[in-house]
Amino acid sequence: MNRLKTIISKELGEIVGNKLLLFTVIGPVLILPLLPILVAYSTTAFADTDPVTTKDVAAFIAQVPQWANLPPTDVFQIVMMQQMMTLFLIIPLIVPMTVAAFSIIGEKKARTLEPLLATPVSTAAILLGKSLAAALPGVLATWIAYVFSLAGLKFMVSAVVFRSLTGATWWVAMGLLVPLLAVLAVMVGIIISSRVNDTRVAQQLGGVVVIPVVVLSIGQVTGFLLVSLNLMLIAAGVVLALDALVLWVAVVLFERERILTRWK
Repeated sequence: MNRLKTIISKELGEIVGNKLLLFTVIGPVLILPLLPILVAYSTTAFADTDPVTTKDVAAFIAQVPQWANLPPTDVFQIVMMQQMMTLFLIIPLIVPMTVAAFSIIGEKKARTLEPLLATPVSTAAILLGKSLAAALPGVLATWIAYVFSLAGLKFMVSAVVFRSLTGATWWVAMGLLVPLLAVLAVMVGIIISSRVNDTRVAQQLGGVVVIPVVVLSIGQVTGFLLVSLNLMLIAAGVVLALDALVLWVAVVLFERERILTRWK
């Protein structure tokens, strides 16, 4: 446990000392809360008068009948806020991926990983420590951005819309799915970074983990599906299974003997 804490502390210290990584973490906290606030402002009373939007609202109500008694604006804003959820789910994928890529490739170039690998610390412990250290900033950035968004939206949307933003669906997404996605992104980043020597290449290859969230966003926009509690629970279960699988793959592929003798 002490060795794991040491690895995590070392990784977090390197993040704080790297201005680019620090901006990658802080940037979403400053920018992301503005998007749902702007959406709420632009859609106020809009759905009540626009014919196209009114048609869309009718389609949403057909999928969720309990919205039938709500004003069209409330229905439209609830759906748009659910669309914003996909942006919040992208942050714990992008930020940890960037941190993981810099961590492994940076240590490759600086040759600072070899001393750690020469110790009795297990490969699984090393990868777990690096994963937690890389995932934590992305998770915290997402949570802080979510809280800031709630603070701004509290005074801009109706009580019904605000309750939807603090309901079980959002709690599962923020409290369960966000950390699981962050760990998945980190493990994929570590696997790729252990095989390539360019940070940009690692980030580009690791970008595939964002595809499922993009598909979710497209499905939401087209009305093919709506974000729901059941959908978030299913997604969390799938990502948890993927986390376990990818961790196993990472341990197998992360050949410490090869790193000690052949990394150039």
